[in-house]
Amino acid sequence: MLALAQDIQSDVSGLMRTFSCDRDRLRSALEVVDYQQQVMGKGAGSGGTLGGTLGGSSSSGPGSNVAIIAALRQSLNSAVQQVDF
Repeated sequence: MLALAQDIQSDVSGLMRTFSCDRDRLRSALEVVDYQQQVMGKGAGSGGTLGGTLGGSSSSGPGSNVAIIAALRQSLNSAVQQVDF
């Protein structure tokens, strides 16, 4: 029974390390996207290559990808709050 508990603790520790690394990478990627959105808003307008991908002129409606990014950011923040005790 003790060995099983130690295995479970080891697995949970590994998952937390993996989650932390993935969380940090996702956070960095979202910061890059946020920065690119700010740069696109100040300069090139909606004709840039990023504008089409982030909601400038998408076939699924303007702003849909931005809404997806916002939802992902909110989910990430909720997950971080649950993990950070």
